[in-house]
Amino acid sequence: MNCEICGKPIIGTPRRIVIEKTTLTVCAECAKYGVPAPLKTTTRKVVLKRVTQPKPTSNLTQDVDLVEDFGKLIKNAREAVGFTREAFAKALGEKESVIRRIELEEMRPPVELAKKIEKMLKIKLLKPIQEEYPAPRFQKLSLTFGDVVVLRKREKSQ
Repeated sequence: MNCEICGKPIIGTPRRIVIEKTTLTVCAECAKYGVPAPLKTTTRKVVLKRVTQPKPTSNLTQDVDLVEDFGKLIKNAREAVGFTREAFAKALGEKESVIRRIELEEMRPPVELAKKIEKMLKIKLLKPIQEEYPAPRFQKLSLTFGDVVVLRKREKSQ
């Protein structure tokens, strides 16, 4: 490494000095021409990452289902109110193609959109899901002591 002032090779430890707002690496002889440079303090920048919380899914998505023929129901109600597809889509804040696909039942509307449609057209699209649980079947898998006693009593009585 060479001195940045005189150009001689630096023997020993190089010195860092400031001359006219410029930091230079110099030899021990040229160090007298400037002011010692302040020591660099390394500061770590703390970068905080935002943890994105998953959007809370409402429990209604599992508890409700669309009625059958929802597309025809929406189309008939929309026409009865006097909305065109374009005006209806604009009022809902959706694209016209989305409304068309829902009316043709090519797409099932999300629960939030179905609620908007219900409110605007005053129809019922969502119905609660009624899960039917089959009655548990009880089967005797093995003989119990009581079964053996009953069997022996039957044998003796015959």
